[in-house]
Amino acid sequence: MFDPGLLAAFTNGRVRAVEHMAARLAQGYDSWREDTVTDTLCQHTAPYVTSIQFNGFQEGRNGLDWLCWWRDRTGLCFGSLIQAKNLKREGARWTAGFGQRNKQGLQLDLLLASARRFRLPALYMLYAGTPEYRTGLECKRHSEPVCLRCERAGVSVVSALTVQNRATFLTGDELAADSFQRATPWEDLADPALPAGRLWIGGLRNYVGPCSERLLRFLTEEQVGAAEIAKRIFSPVHGQRMTQFSAALAERVDTADTMVFTDLPNDQGHLSEPHFVHVLQGLRTALPQYVRDAELGRAVPAEVSQSLAGIIIVDI
Repeated sequence: MFDPGLLAAFTNGRVRAVEHMAARLAQGYDSWREDTVTDTLCQHTAPYVTSIQFNGFQEGRNGLDWLCWWRDRTGLCFGSLIQAKNLKREGARWTAGFGQRNKQGLQLDLLLASARRFRLPALYMLYAGTPEYRTGLECKRHSEPVCLRCERAGVSVVSALTVQNRATFLTGDELAADSFQRATPWEDLADPALPAGRLWIGGLRNYVGPCSERLLRFLTEEQVGAAEIAKRIFSPVHGQRMTQFSAALAERVDTADTMVFTDLPNDQGHLSEPHFVHVLQGLRTALPQYVRDAELGRAVPAEVSQSLAGIIIVDI
């Protein structure tokens, strides 16, 4: 499914990133710099991960940090926008800065607006320190005496759609804890032993098939490479949607360019956007031209270099 060394590299990256977070706490700081953790993570997952940094980045204007592309040996790719957030303990409470605002507005809204502009899903990368730092904040699937999920959770990802939906009825500290518990360890995305498997589609079956037989196979059959990464990102968002008591809409959205799925269900539920479109528009048959240019050291459009801290390419 993935290169045999990928999981070991991701484990090494997570361990080194968590060591940096632990060192900051030992030095008396109450947190760590998100950009330093990202650099550490990328540096220690080489050669599978390549990071390309831009100098004109203006984070406050766009609400995002990085563009991450997973690329498999067939050339199939899955891209997402990533905003890094620190999970911080404040007494008995947890914060992650999801409610952060600037002159342009709520950062979460800016992140989702950027996702629509780039036509990619939006994720939060949570930097959550050591298991000891998170004592009392175990995952919802916690197992004793050793919980692999909690061990790996120092670097995790959660969909911005999930955070936005949960923010409608959770307070700031409740939202931070809830988002962490719903997040997927970054390492799990690279673990061949944790496939997304068959997804439940319930009443959606009536119109998923007519939209695309390929989509139906994607949901119900094993996937490999970039398609499997897309499915692992899609699965928790889809699971959240399927627990919402809202009618599935028999509509579809046409897509184009290099997107794998040429039409997708316009099903939204109580989410702010159709989740099929939001996540699966990131699955492409080739990298966008600006990503290929950046990889080759060529100039990229100002909209890209000023919107992003950089681009991360993961070869799987």
